[in-house]
Amino acid sequence: MKPKNSSKQIFIENHHEAIISREIFETANRLLEQRAAEKGILKGQGKYQARYPFSGIIVCGECGGTFKRRIHDHGSEIAWACTTHIDDIQKCSMKYVRDDALKATITTMMNKLIFGRKIILVPYIAGLKRCNANSEEIQKFEGRTCQRNQRKLMFYGIFLADKIIKPAMFIQDQNASNKRSEELRRQITQLSQIDTGNSEMVAETEKLLHFLDSAEMQTEFKDFFATDFIEKIIVYDRHSIGIQLKCGLTLKEALL
Repeated sequence: MKPKNSSKQIFIENHHEAIISREIFETANRLLEQRAAEKGILKGQGKYQARYPFSGIIVCGECGGTFKRRIHDHGSEIAWACTTHIDDIQKCSMKYVRDDALKATITTMMNKLIFGRKIILVPYIAGLKRCNANSEEIQKFEGRTCQRNQRKLMFYGIFLADKIIKPAMFIQDQNASNKRSEELRRQITQLSQIDTGNSEMVAETEKLLHFLDSAEMQTEFKDFFATDFIEKIIVYDRHSIGIQLKCGLTLKEALL
């Protein structure tokens, strides 16, 4: 049995006169698609997408605003401009930077890292790992200190019961011990926070080194340079940028 409303549908082109001509309709569609591509809008996915490798990671060194992609000279030049400057030139004087200049500069930086990884990154990751080891040692020391304090309290209890020491001496010593313990706990908390950050940076540095160790010198920009290894790009001016890597290093480069 056929389901209801299953009659065969027939599509006939140009059956009746259109409100606008097909030529105008198709031209309008092409323009909409071109503008969507320029603004980073993917068809069928609603709003703006982070479809470009630099989307959301370029910040202005003057005002702290983010940069957005722009098309200049009727599509012949792609650039990135500070959103604050675009909205109000009086609030930020930062000029736009060219997309091709950013890509050339980052490619050059990657080649520097490939060439100098043993001088720059190997000592850097060794230092991060030493910090982690020091943090672990201090935590072990805290554990041993806690055990000593517990034994000290037990002996004090015996001495107080036998009136070998006076309560005032016990209170004075205990206050000093509590103060030392509190300071140690504060240092441990700070080191734990540093340790967490260091562990992440060690992982990111190892990932970068894994790529660099097997990479040839790069002749062109690749999107994953930005998406995999770069946390942020700071535009100081039209001639220099800071490239903050996910491993924690920030490298200042002349904009090519």
